[in-house]
Parts: sequence; structure tokens; C-alpha cells
Amino acid sequence: MQVAAIVISICALVISIATAWRAHLGPPRMRVVVGSGILWMERIEQLDDSWLLPHITVPITVINLGARNGYAFDIRLVARYPNNPASDAWEVLHLLHETDPSESGDDLGPGVPVAVGPREAVTKHLIFMTRWDYEIEESDAEVDVQVKFGEHRDWRTCKTFPLPPMTRDFWGTVLRGDRYVLSADSNGSGAFERRPVDLHLRSPKEPPDGNVI
Repeated sequence: MQVAAIVISICALVISIATAWRAHLGPPRMRVVVGSGILWMERIEQLDDSWLLPHITVPITVINLGARNGYAFDIRLVARYPNNPASDAWEVLHLLHETDPSESGDDLGPGVPVAVGPREAVTKHLIFMTRWDYEIEESDAEVDVQVKFGEHRDWRTCKTFPLPPMTRDFWGTVLRGDRYVLSADSNGSGAFERRPVDLHLRSPKEPPDGNVI
């Protein structure tokens, strides 16, 4: 009986020490939750040259379940084109800005490593961008949301969004200002969101006196 009691006491002590260590000294345990993204396009024209700037805005919540401070050192998007004739066709959309949705999307400047305290969560609304020199035609393309949790660690894919087929209809829609919503539902597909008409601007064919040409 004494041996059994000693064994039970030792087990209880080990469990108590392990619980206390995990609660107060345990390493950070990082998780990421990704919301629905928004894809929109900007055309730049300069002299005889023009190019496209695809932007994707993604809300990302970084969660730390551990007992010490944790960090997301870097965040990026990787676009993959499986039907492109080039082997292993992919490109990186780099983090451009952080925005504040409560201030009408005001830019907060380039992104910096995200620090998350013990058992806390931090949400960031991030804009990523790349450059295309022409209207590409791709199908079955996808975008991976990737996070690096250590300076020397590998990238971890936290979410994959399917991109819409980039056809003539797609370009006609997106270049007039409509945005494409990338669904956060793993089983869902995206949809276009029509750009609202700005009632405070005259149409190009309306002269200052208000008579439509």
C-alpha cells in the first residue's frame, strides 16, 4: 500500500509540475485564422507603357495558445498556376500595407512582424500586391496564405483560395472596378461584388449644366 501511495504521489507531482510549466513557462503555440479575401485590379498607364497591379486584401488573425510571447515574422501570398505551360509556375504577392477598416481602410504602412502575447489574438487587415505586364489567361489558379513563425523556419500554408478563371469576361468585370470576393469557406467559391455607383461624381457624358449628352 505504501508503494502504491508513493507512486500515486509521484505521478500527481509530475502532473502538477507539467501543468504549471505549460501554464507559465510553455513555449508559444501559434495558430492562424484567415477570413474572406478581396481581389481587385489597378491599371497603370505611363506614356506609351501600361501594366496591371493585382491587389488582394486578407484579414488574418494570429492566435497564441502558449504561455510566452509568439511572433509571426513574415506573411505572404503565393499564387500558383497549374495549367501554365511553364513547369511549377508560381509567384509571390508581397505584403504592401496594413489597413485599418475602422478608419475607412486607411493605410497604416508596410507590415512588420506580428507580436502576440500569451493566450492572446491579434487581427490584421493586410494588402498584398504584384505586377502583371498584360492581362493573363489562367484557369484553376490558387492563392496560398503563408506565414513564417520563426526567422529560420519554413513557410507554413494556412489557407488556400481558388482564383476565378481569368477569361475575357473576368477582365472586363474587374477592370471596370468590381471586386472579387475570395471565400473563406473551404467548400465555397468566390463571387464578384459590384462596385457601388458614386452618386457624388458626374458621369463622363454629363456636362456641368446637368444635361446628359
